Amino acid sequence: IFTGANDNASGVGTLLSLMQYYSKNQPEQSLLFLFLDGEEANLLGAKDYVANPLMPLDKVKFAINLDMVGDDATNLICEVGGNGGQAGLDMFKKINAGKGYFTSIDPEPFTDNSDHYYFGIAGVPCIYFTIEGSKYQYYHTPNDSYANFTSERFEPLFNLMCDFVREF
Repeated sequence: IFTGANDNASGVGTLLSLMQYYSKNQPEQSLLFLFLDGEEANLLGAKDYVANPLMPLDKVKFAINLDMVGDDATNLICEVGGNGGQAGLDMFKKINAGKGYFTSIDPEPFTDNSDHYYFGIAGVPCIYFTIEGSKYQYYHTPNDSYANFTSERFEPLFNLMCDFVREF
């Protein structure tokens, strides 16, 4: 049993909050929110979506993947991929430097550990964010529960995402 409060109800909750916000605060560009399934089964949802997109992938300006963000570390870990993904990371870092949402945004090598992977190998500029703090010890255990989850980094992450949409 993997209860999944952090992996990945935290990412789903963040997306739902962003959807609610943008339903009342229309951005200049269109946003598409995807809730993909099969991440634990070799990224099947992402693989299928990239093979059968709702809109041509070359029209996607940037894909953001939020996975396991219900933790308490003050830094963000990320992976960047696709053609132009680095420009998005640079913008995230610039915003963060000005606002101080996180102590740092730390890139790691691009891997197939979450849904961003198939977007990146298809050339879509993408970034994957995760937070690994004291709650990471419960990853893929029955203890990944609400009792072992925190929303303390939610507001900075939410604000960082909104600033990125506004400025990118």
